[in-house]
Amino acid sequence: MHLQKSPFQRIKEGTKKYEIRLNDKKRQQLHVGDLIQFQYENESLTVEVLALEKYKDVQELAKGISKLDMGINDKESLQEIIYTFYSKEQIKKKVFLLLKLRLLH
Repeated sequence: MHLQKSPFQRIKEGTKKYEIRLNDKKRQQLHVGDLIQFQYENESLTVEVLALEKYKDVQELAKGISKLDMGINDKESLQEIIYTFYSKEQIKKKVFLLLKLRLLH
């Protein structure tokens, strides 16, 4: 999976322990224990999926996670980040998948 520089760096530093994705067909195939390789430019990180949680909307998602583990400070920042990557149309049609991660290397 591709990441932008900031989230990639925060996972690498250990300050970001979760990744949020829409629960599309590709993500529905993920299971606890799976290994995911995140990429940014020529660098990659391997993480293990420790948990998968589904949330119906941004408000439910914000209540369900520690914002500190996401590397953000408040619910509004979480919403802003989500709307940067996904359109309102995409969000209406899907649920969110929260992946709890453990950095392997």
